[in-house]
Order: sequence, then structure tokens, then C-alpha cells
Amino acid sequence: MIKVLVRCPAHCRDNVNASKVLEGDLAYTAASSVCRAAMFEGVIGGHGGKVTVRALGEMKAFYDNARRGIGSNASSVAGKAYTVEADTCIGKKCHHNAICAKVLGSYQCKCRPGYQGDGLDCQDLDECHIGGHNCNAQSKCVNLAGTYKCQCPAGHAGIGVKGTVCKTVCHGHTEPYACGGVERGICVGANKCKCVGHWRGATCHERIYAKSCEELQTGEGKHKLYLNGSASKEYKAKCITKADNGTTAFVTDINGFVVTEFGDDYLIVSNPTRNMAYSCSGEYEMNEETLIRFSGPWLISKENALRVIGCKAAAAVKGQPGLSTAVEHRIGCDPSKIVPVIRTVKHVLPKDMTSVTVKAGGSCGKGLLFWPGNANSTSTDEHGLKLVYVASAPSGSKALVRENLVHTELAYTRGIVPQF
Repeated sequence: MIKVLVRCPAHCRDNVNASKVLEGDLAYTAASSVCRAAMFEGVIGGHGGKVTVRALGEMKAFYDNARRGIGSNASSVAGKAYTVEADTCIGKKCHHNAICAKVLGSYQCKCRPGYQGDGLDCQDLDECHIGGHNCNAQSKCVNLAGTYKCQCPAGHAGIGVKGTVCKTVCHGHTEPYACGGVERGICVGANKCKCVGHWRGATCHERIYAKSCEELQTGEGKHKLYLNGSASKEYKAKCITKADNGTTAFVTDINGFVVTEFGDDYLIVSNPTRNMAYSCSGEYEMNEETLIRFSGPWLISKENALRVIGCKAAAAVKGQPGLSTAVEHRIGCDPSKIVPVIRTVKHVLPKDMTSVTVKAGGSCGKGLLFWPGNANSTSTDEHGLKLVYVASAPSGSKALVRENLVHTELAYTRGIVPQF
């Protein structure tokens, strides 16, 4: 498409025979056909020759167009000619917020988008007031001259239109980049980060090594923790939320054992049913076994003791590595049979162990492996068990488990269970 604007001289006139160049067209020799076509269509004649015409397209063999009767001073083979139209908006005055549109040889003033009126007077159209905007529920519609914008609330960023979200800004960033990224923190308010995991600080860029779920401030999921806050003493635990008397605590759980004390190189863990064996199967008859096994960096401390409770009861322990033969410990019976006899045996384990089997029974007897405590410990829980941290666990050790070879509830069926 050739885009050429040509203003034909006022004295340009038709030359039907096309025998010579149009008078006054000498300065427009290359486009003389444009001037002739404009006159033939009555464009120039009706406007005093002061109308600007636009070349819409190039045509060959224009000479042979007998219907139009428009000739050319060029040859019929190589000649070039043009179809034309008049720019009827020349000199017309529309409102400054309107545009002039050509309409069938005339013109029309039309208000620009965002304005309303007759084209001679165009007033701003308030899209926010009439509801013609596309802002989302978070943003505010702000009217502007001829348009509007959707403005996200303070402390948020975004374009504010439907289908998008105004994101909260934290220290110059929005998710997923705010607060150090989603693995470090969440932007919960304008410039307010909620750090997760082992990250702290206003922007969650300060690394910590939490030793417990309470210190990590989380009550769900499995996490890496660090004994004594040391990066070199990593271990894995499950975090659980525990509610008690209107208070909430984040509990550190190692495969069902709750950690009750954190030491520099040890833990005290507790579970009322996981460190003991019990049965009522006859005098000194040990009919239940409980196997406890540890994985990762934990071993059963040799400082744990064996407690035997009951009447004519017996308990024994064996373990790996190095204690394959169980050593039995017995107690008698209180003559009045009002209270059970209790005996605590220390040093039953020759070394720290990967696994320990507790075997117990009696007229009604219980045996449990527990941490008796010392001057440096605050533990008084007979179901507490001491674990010691080792840099690398022996190969082949598996997750902490308890296996009841004779289920406790079956052992209780022989008689009334004493309240130990």
C-alpha cells in the first residue's frame, strides 16, 4: 500500500484526452494521475482545489479504465495511476478530547474512549462511579482523565485488576521472594515476616540451629534439629502440638518418644508404654518381651537402669552389641501383699547399645529400662530413657521401634492388674 499525501494546485483541471501533463501539475509530475483522479471524482472541484487527497493504492493499466475516463500521460503498459480519496477532516475543529472521522464524503467528530459527548464537547466518563471498571475486590478504582486505574491498598503491590492478586509487600519484595523465600518465611503483613524453620530476623535472613520444636516454634511436620544448637549435631524429629490446661506447647517427638530433657550430648525421652514389659503369668515367669531399637545418631545409654516391680517378679535385659545373654533379676513379695516390691538395678548394660530387649513377668510383674537421673539431671520419670548422641550410628540400625512379642493387654487377662 502506497501512503502518499498530495495537495493538488487550485488550477489543476481535467484533461480528458490525457495528451499533455496537467496544467499546474509540473511540480507533481510523478503523481499527476492522482490529481486527475481526484478531479474526476469531484473531490477537488467541490472544495476549491484545497483538499488533500491520499493515494490508497497503485494500479496499472489505469489508462484502459474507460468507465472512469481517467487517462494518463504515461504509456498504457508501464503507466502508473492511483485511486484516491479526499481527507474531509482537513480544517475541521472537533473537541480536543475527540477525533475526526471521515464519513461518506463528510466527517464526524467522535469523543475519544473514556469521554462522552457529541464530539464538539467531550466530558470525562467516570468509570469508577458507573461501575465500568475491571478492578478486583482488593483494589480501589481511581478515576483519571479519560481512563481509570486500579490501585492496590497500601503495603501491597500489583495491577489490581480482576484475575490478579494484590500481594503484600515485605521490605520491598512480594512472595515468593519476600522474607527470604517460602522456605525461610511468609509475608503476613506490610513489612511483617513470619519466619519458618531455622530462620529468624526482620527479613528471615538470620540462620539459627534450633535444638527442639519449641525453639523452632512449630508443632507440625518432620524437621532437622540440632542438639545443643550445634550445626555439627544434627538429628531428625517430629514436631507435635500439645494442648494442656489452656496452654499450647510444641513437643519434640522421636518415633513416639517425647523428649523431656536436652543435654549437650544426650536426650531424655519418655513414653509410658514403650520402655517396659509386663505380665501376670506365674511366679517368676517372664512371658513378655519389649524390643527397643534406635537409628541415626542415637544409642541407648549404658547409664540406664533396670527396675523390677511386683510380687515374685523377674526381669532381664539383653542387647546389641555385646549382651546376647539375658541376666535375670528377681524380687519377692510383700508379706501383706499390699504394695509391690520395687528393685532398681544399675549397670545392667555394659556399653551404649543400638537395641535392648526387656523381658518381665511374675505373679504380676513389670520390668522397665529407665534413666534414674543424676545430680546434673532434672528427670524423675521412671519412663524416661537416656539416649546418647554419636557422630555416626552403627550400620544396620533402623528406626526406633517397640515390638511386643506377647501383647500387654493379653498378659493382663490372668488377673487384676496391680496399681504400680
